[in-house]
Amino acid sequence: MLEFSMAIAIFFVGLIGIIVRKNLFIKLLSLEIMNIALTIIFLLIGYNTGEVPVTHNISAFVVDPLTQNLAITAIIIGFATMSLMLVFLIRIVEKYRTLDINNLIRRFKKE
Repeated sequence: MLEFSMAIAIFFVGLIGIIVRKNLFIKLLSLEIMNIALTIIFLLIGYNTGEVPVTHNISAFVVDPLTQNLAITAIIIGFATMSLMLVFLIRIVEKYRTLDINNLIRRFKKE
């Protein structure tokens, strides 16, 4: 139970970072924190303590392979989208010389 509450707390830290911060890079890092928290929640949902299905005499920790596959897929997709968003941020900095969202909105309104 403590693990779920910690993962939810990490998720809300990322959510607050997205809402409060004005720097696009910090917003991107906050989004990645939320992604990591969701991956932890997926793994905690699939976690089971019980007997190993192959040998019934040994009690061990078992993790559902479906949630492991979903977690690995989420990590890979998260890495790919994070890389793409970092490229977009680099292009924004090259063109507008800022990552502050308020400055970008003012410049877009002028154009």
